[in-house]
Amino acid sequence: MADGNRRTVTSRSEDGSWRVRILDEREAVLGAGVLLGRGTVLTCAHVVPPDGHVLVDRVDAAGRPVRAQVIEGCWIPEETDRFDDPGGDVALLALDTPQPQECGATLHRVVPTSGRAVSMCGYPRRFDGGVWFRAEIAGRAGRDGRVQMFPRTPQEVVRPGFSGAAVTDNETGRVIGIVVNRYRDSDGLCLSYMIPTETVLRHLPQVRTWAHGPSAVDAALVRSGDQETGDSSFAERLARWLDGGGPAVRISTVRPGDEDRTRALHRAIMLADRELSGRGSVRRPAAGSAAVPAVGSLDLAVDAARRSAHSIAAQLAERLGLTAAAGGPADPGAALTDALDRIRGAQVPLTVVVDGVDDAPDPPALLDLLATLAERSCRLLLILHGTGSAELNRAVLEIAARPRLARLSALLDDITGRAQQQLADRCAWIDTDVGRATRALTRAHTLRSHLDRLGATRPGSTPLPPPSPPELDAMEGTAEQALAGVEEAIGRLDRHIARCEVLRGRLRPYQAMLAERGAAEQPAVEALYRRARDLLWHPPCDPVQAEEAVDRYTEAVRRWIGGTPGEEAP
Repeated sequence: MADGNRRTVTSRSEDGSWRVRILDEREAVLGAGVLLGRGTVLTCAHVVPPDGHVLVDRVDAAGRPVRAQVIEGCWIPEETDRFDDPGGDVALLALDTPQPQECGATLHRVVPTSGRAVSMCGYPRRFDGGVWFRAEIAGRAGRDGRVQMFPRTPQEVVRPGFSGAAVTDNETGRVIGIVVNRYRDSDGLCLSYMIPTETVLRHLPQVRTWAHGPSAVDAALVRSGDQETGDSSFAERLARWLDGGGPAVRISTVRPGDEDRTRALHRAIMLADRELSGRGSVRRPAAGSAAVPAVGSLDLAVDAARRSAHSIAAQLAERLGLTAAAGGPADPGAALTDALDRIRGAQVPLTVVVDGVDDAPDPPALLDLLATLAERSCRLLLILHGTGSAELNRAVLEIAARPRLARLSALLDDITGRAQQQLADRCAWIDTDVGRATRALTRAHTLRSHLDRLGATRPGSTPLPPPSPPELDAMEGTAEQALAGVEEAIGRLDRHIARCEVLRGRLRPYQAMLAERGAAEQPAVEALYRRARDLLWHPPCDPVQAEEAVDRYTEAVRRWIGGTPGEEAP
């Protein structure tokens, strides 16, 4: 990504001529807005009354403000659900006086990825001429597809006068949403929120006229009507995966003619998309349903059977704001390579559903794209129709297995490296049973050898077939149990070491008491002291024996000096 402060103006509509102030009848600032076309303004519903007139002032234009009013049916107030998550709060205004056509903004459908640097210009009190604030995209927040922003400094948290202002991507200069509200608490937490373009489009489909870029969901995956699925368990698994549960790359089979699964897949995709969720074509169930993914949990859903790999890659790059250089390659192969290079450079994880992987017109090119996305830590749901060759199915399994095997390999390296060394270090000091941990380490080393065979790391060896998802589940479970077993032993040994330190501390004052009374050479007591000292200072130490020896010595000292048995020394 480019430097966070760079703004590249790529067209007339991105130079800020669309920026407007919204005023009341006395010309006091109510908020901000975005001019669309010649006579429409997008803003927040809480900025304007639903049935009254306001004034709209183009900031960079001379002349008096023009009158405007809310377009019928285009005032969507903010509402909260039962979890107090806000939604809505958008409105469209019609101007009485048309503006020059070239001044209208273009809204861009993009993925509001974490870390993206953005800017916004608002009109807070005493800054009626406008002031710029900077922020960084944090991620989606709530159930309406809103996005949280981290202000660059606490002073740059949005405030009254910013509502409805455009949020522009610093790297491209594109408008990617509007400011909606802020949060500030007594502990100094300062947050800002935006409504991204696709969420605006869900509430106000009329805005599509001024939106740029294809929808996140291919038309073939959009189902009309509002039919519930008959495969509720599959729907729940899809929702869990879209919300971040399960493996990063998941494979599911939806065979031709399996209407229940097909309906569940399409419904989950639409519910997870910011633009489609709950907007007429699919009714959004009540929040909290196990089969309902979060709005905005999906970045792209493509029909691979009807799309070329380079067109999918180009769309991904476009949604990430990774625009191609002017006069880019026309050859599909070169175009795919160019798009892949841009995606690799971005290193931004996405959540992508790819339907019909085994029906793709160019399987090798698609597999190359999928492998690249998996390497970039993208979450991929790969839908097979059961029509592919054994070779293709194996390649898909390899793509799905690769990130899981990489994480498994790192986990095993941690177990057989750091954890094993820590266990050995502690066993050198403490003599106790660590048989379970030793057996866990043996299982980890065996699994490590199996992973080496999967990758054929030894010269002349042949790689094993990629493990299936259930096999990977079992391998990950074995590794996690092994780590838990070793960590449990390390924790237990640490407690023994701490106890031995306490026991060492108990010996010293009793030895000092004997010396003060001139009785340090009492043979019987001295023998008990040497026994306790040898157990504590000559590892490995048996903590049970050491504690018994310390108890015998301290009791003997108390008896000799006339103390009460069981009484601790001062």
